Amino acid sequence: MTGCGVHFSYPSTGPADLAHGKGTPARIRLLVDGRVVGEGNLPVTIPLDIGITEGLACGRDPGSTVTDRYSGPVTFTGALEQVVVDVSGAVIEDKDAELRRHMAHQ
Repeated sequence: MTGCGVHFSYPSTGPADLAHGKGTPARIRLLVDGRVVGEGNLPVTIPLDIGITEGLACGRDPGSTVTDRYSGPVTFTGALEQVVVDVSGAVIEDKDAELRRHMAHQ
């Protein structure tokens, strides 16, 4: 995919409902070379840190797959020229989850 610019965005469209285990709703868009090739709405996002086993992976799918249309692990054999992660949105803080995380490490 040399010269191909792939961009995924998911700006939140509302507040999280952490008390009920729900992250923010979001509008998702996948763009290739600046052209929208897919979009949709997520009613909620994951309201927690996924951890080191299922975090962000570029060029490979080491854990569970995002769909049952294929089985993992999968490795991209092309070349990734640039990866940009934009975290400029509003920070969601879950103080209870942070406290549980600290308590689990004691």
